[in-house]
Amino acid sequence: MTNAPGTSLRHLILGSPSCLQVCHVCTYGWPVADMLVHSPHLPVVLDYMGRYRDITAEDEGGIILALQQRHRVRHIRLLMPGSNLQKLVPAIDGEFPMLDSLSLAFSQEDPDKINLKLPKTLQAPQLRVLVLTNIDLSTSIANTHNFRFPRQTRAL
Repeated sequence: MTNAPGTSLRHLILGSPSCLQVCHVCTYGWPVADMLVHSPHLPVVLDYMGRYRDITAEDEGGIILALQQRHRVRHIRLLMPGSNLQKLVPAIDGEFPMLDSLSLAFSQEDPDKINLKLPKTLQAPQLRVLVLTNIDLSTSIANTHNFRFPRQTRAL
C-alpha cells in the first residue's frame, strides 16, 4: 500500500518541528482559537507589529488565548496603542519555557504613555531577545527578582 501524496512530507514536517522551526503564527484577522484547537501541537508566534493597525476584539481574545498556552509560545511581538497593550501585558505572566524573544511597544503615535509593568511572575529561561519601546523600566524587570535571563540575553 502506498502513502497518499504529501503524507510522508507531512510526517517529516510534523515530526521535526523544532529542527525545521515550524510554528503557528498568530496575527491580525487570523482565527487563533480554531488554529490552537484544531491544528497540530506546534510552537506559537504572536506577531502583531502593524504600526498603523488596530486590533479587533477577536484579535485581542486570540492573543489572550495563545498566551494561556505558555508552554507553546516562542515569540511575542506586540506593537499597538497603549490601551490595548495595557490589557494584554498582564496575561504575559508565569513561566514561558520556550519564549525566545519578547518585543513590546506602544504605537509611536499613541498620546497615552502608560507606565506599563511586566508581571513580576514572568519567567522566560530561554529568552534571548528583549525589546521594550516606549515602556518605562523603572519598576519593571530591572527590580524584579523572579525574572530570569539566561547569560546570552541581549536587551536592546
